[in-house]
Amino acid sequence: MKNKFVYCLKMAIGISIGTAIYQLLIHSESAFDFYRPAFVGGFSFVLLYIYYSIKSRKMVNVRITNLLNIVTAKKTASTGRANNARHL
Repeated sequence: MKNKFVYCLKMAIGISIGTAIYQLLIHSESAFDFYRPAFVGGFSFVLLYIYYSIKSRKMVNVRITNLLNIVTAKKTASTGRANNARHL
């Protein structure tokens, strides 16, 4: 949980710095707007945190489903061998 928070925070800070650099280089004739990079960073942090929360839940569900498929495949394989041995 803490690792996901730190990762999203680092990404949001990077996006904010990129937005600030873009604003300084491209829109250099106008005054620097501090609130735009801050807003973009906060908004991107929220979106990234929601995205990684949903992604981690889906990955847990996929892992559980894969484990269940492996277990059922082993059961059917072992019963299939037993059925084949009876018919010989």
